Amino acid sequence: MSVLEVQGLDKHFGGLKVLHDISFELEAGEKLALIGPNGAGKTTLFNCLSRLYQPSSGDILMEGVSILTRPAHKIAEIGIGRTFQNVALFPNLSVMDNVRIGCHARTSSDIISDSIKLAWVRKSEADINKKVHEILAYLDLESVAHTVVSGLPFGTQKRVELARSLLRAGFDQESEEQLRLADRTSDFISGVPMAAARELALVEYRRGNFAAAARQIERSVLLRLRLDLLTDESLALSDLHMLHRFAALALLKEGKGPQAMQHVETCLQLLPSDVMLPIDLVPRLRKAGLQQQAADVQQRAIAALEEKCRLYPDSASMHNGMSWLLVRLHIDLDAALEHAQKARELSPNSLAIADTLAEVCYQKGQKQKAIELINECIRRQPDILRHWQVRRRFESGTPDTDPPAEE
Repeated sequence: MSVLEVQGLDKHFGGLKVLHDISFELEAGEKLALIGPNGAGKTTLFNCLSRLYQPSSGDILMEGVSILTRPAHKIAEIGIGRTFQNVALFPNLSVMDNVRIGCHARTSSDIISDSIKLAWVRKSEADINKKVHEILAYLDLESVAHTVVSGLPFGTQKRVELARSLLRAGFDQESEEQLRLADRTSDFISGVPMAAARELALVEYRRGNFAAAARQIERSVLLRLRLDLLTDESLALSDLHMLHRFAALALLKEGKGPQAMQHVETCLQLLPSDVMLPIDLVPRLRKAGLQQQAADVQQRAIAALEEKCRLYPDSASMHNGMSWLLVRLHIDLDAALEHAQKARELSPNSLAIADTLAEVCYQKGQKQKAIELINECIRRQPDILRHWQVRRRFESGTPDTDPPAEE
């Protein structure tokens, strides 16, 4: 039996026929994309599926049962969740509180029971908090759990909305919601909202699930091609580079060094001065016994960045990138310090550059200076968990350990 079945759906607004004889089925575990130009009726169909609109004719079945007699506020109870084209969060609430609201449809408390904190209410709240923390961990949102959402990047806000949708529809680690409707998913892969799709891949990357991360990026690349959204060349190159980098990491993890090097070579052709490729691959290539390949990747990346710094001597980001590459590979710390100081001179208010300079100072044994710099980051961005993790490492770690992952 299909999870969702749409049968001959029509929706008219007066004499305007927006939907006509729409029929399709969605099986368990299947992903289905609805693609069409503006005004084709995509959002209208979503509004019918989520019961914001009553179809003019036809039927919508959820596991063989019609949902058309069920009001919109009862849809979440049967496992249907939805995100919208625009972010629909409470801007002055924290990430955790916004996600917690997703459980409202699944609670049965009342004002009296809540006021006197009956035992079953306390248990219910504990269960809700447990699920909230699970979904925040699943979408890599724990570091911003107590941050007010209005101050977060758009892509992160979309992840918060996705978390709330999953929780509202009964998400848990073993059994996800039955149906999630994501309106305007193509917006996730064009312009600034692309961050939402890319960050889902980065969640898998940070967990070491490189093959899953590659699949996420591959889907967005293919959808971009289908929708002819290739006007932003730098974004398209970045996506392709990320796809091949994650694929290389996945193959190395499986012990397939020669196949991984094919993807590494593609990365070096696409974006030769990208710093994350050598940072990710050089140590892993060495560990796999591919010393010559590691040295080649390192040399080519450094040469490309040196050329960028020569061509753009007043670019703080270029100098910062060179410094970050050298310090992460634990080589030529004097040159790393020179580039970090130059970047700091060009952009004295950049916290990213302060973070890089702190790491260089730490690796050169200037522990107190490193702590002062990271404390500057903490004062200006106290909600960023990574800053606190870096300071703890500076206070108790050793210079040959790697810093925590970037946000």
